[in-house]
Parts: sequence; structure tokens; C-alpha cells
Amino acid sequence: MKLISGPMIAKSLTTDTDQTAQRDDRLERRIEHALKDVGCHPLRQIRVSSDHGRVTLNGEVPTYYLKQIAQSIAMRFEGVVSLENKLVVRW
Repeated sequence: MKLISGPMIAKSLTTDTDQTAQRDDRLERRIEHALKDVGCHPLRQIRVSSDHGRVTLNGEVPTYYLKQIAQSIAMRFEGVVSLENKLVVRW
């Protein structure tokens, strides 16, 4: 049995962390792009963040309908593990 220690473990952890961060960045960009493609100004203002596929939507929308639309758009992407919809409805 071969044990790995020192720099090899650190490099492996860094690589995994980098890959996860890159996946999260790509997922955020894809969701933001899809929200902008709808052509509705309030959806363009939504901030998207992701941590290990756990997506969070932040911002304000004028209706509960748009809040639901944003959530539906975000949930359709592969890689979304869960979604927290923190959008605030401001009339």
C-alpha cells in the first residue's frame, strides 16, 4: 500500500477545489445568460451564485410570477443540486 502525503495531497485538494469553482462559475454564467435571454428587464438584474451546485438567486422582481419563472429557468440546468430562491417581490 502506497501512502500519499505532503504536497501530493495539497495538490489534489487544490485541483478538486479549482474544478468545483470552475463548474460553479460556468453554471452561474449559463443561468444568468438564460435569464437575460427571456428579454424581461427584471430577470436581467438577478444575481446568481453557486456553491457545489447549490444555486442561490438574489435580487428584486416586481411579481411572484417572475420569481417563479426565474426559479424554473435556474432549475432546468444540469449541475443544479438545489436552489434557494431569495428573490424579493417589490410591487
